[in-house]
Amino acid sequence: MGAPIVDDELWTLIEPLLPSPKPRRKKNRGRLPAELH
Repeated sequence: MGAPIVDDELWTLIEPLLPSPKPRRKKNRGRLPAELH
């Protein structure tokens, strides 16, 4: 793994502000949504 981009202290401040990930689809669960490609 490469060097961390954000240190742990900053990440603890930023993480609560990020939106939660969308739930995975039931059909084709293994395939990523098209918007992530």
